[in-house]
Amino acid sequence: MFDLGVELPALGAAQLAGLIEQNQAELKARECRMLQLACAWADAHYLDSGSTEYQPVVQRACAWGGEGTPEVSEYCAAELGALQGTGMAAARALIADALDLRYRLPRLWNRVLTGGVRAWQARKIAEQTRPLTWEACADVDHALSDFVDMMPWPRFAILLSAAILHADPALAAERAQRCRSTQDVFSFDSKDGLKTIVAKAAAGDAIWFLATVNRIADILAAQGDTDPDRGPAGPRHRHLGPTRRSPAAAHPAPAQLHRSAEPIHRTRRTRRHAPGRTRLPARAGGCVGTRSRVGARARGAARAGVGIGTRGRTG
Repeated sequence: MFDLGVELPALGAAQLAGLIEQNQAELKARECRMLQLACAWADAHYLDSGSTEYQPVVQRACAWGGEGTPEVSEYCAAELGALQGTGMAAARALIADALDLRYRLPRLWNRVLTGGVRAWQARKIAEQTRPLTWEACADVDHALSDFVDMMPWPRFAILLSAAILHADPALAAERAQRCRSTQDVFSFDSKDGLKTIVAKAAAGDAIWFLATVNRIADILAAQGDTDPDRGPAGPRHRHLGPTRRSPAAAHPAPAQLHRSAEPIHRTRRTRRHAPGRTRLPARAGGCVGTRSRVGARARGAARAGVGIGTRGRTG
């Protein structure tokens, strides 16, 4: 063992590789040990709210884990946080994750104990499955626990979300409704004269907005925008620089750009509005369109070799 306060001596690559492997194994073991200690701490502070000796005025029993996990004293999280140098919220989350793993996700818990799954991955699964019923959580545990370390975590997270929605359709509908109610547009503090705007909207609205911004950026480039700061933005936006898309987003349909796109709009005016299509409201500059037209423009642009319709999507 090396003294942590002293720099490592000069070692060969083979020796360093052995030390790195050893350190990684110790790290996994320590993470697993922390979950085991959290379970033991919860056992030591178990409270039965149905007991005749239960005194909620003195200390209440709290069920921080999911359905089927035991209740613990409300003060145990603060004490555990003080012992490990974290806040009460972090200690409470650790106890909840550990209890969920031991009681609701036994297959995954066994893989953590044997070193097959990292503790942070298991905790994320425990957190996401907490709203599920006991039976639904058992289904997810049986379906996915053997595949956690077989693929990159982002890909597994997609499978996990799908499994959770499949296990409890009612919860999936509730989550979808809750997400729809949180749509909003907000911005971060200014820095160097710039401000970041974030919009949370329906997928169709976001795609429509990006298509409009890219169309305006195309028009800016066609009108001779030669700002050197608005250079190429990578393979996904070969002729649209990021700083050209910014003013396009700020002015989605100014009159001068509308006039530059007049041949396109004149062609569209000759078409009758198909029944069943919802016409979008008029925007600044008088540009009116439909969602179906955005899709048609994307298909036409794809045939022409120019990505307009969905350019700018991040994934």
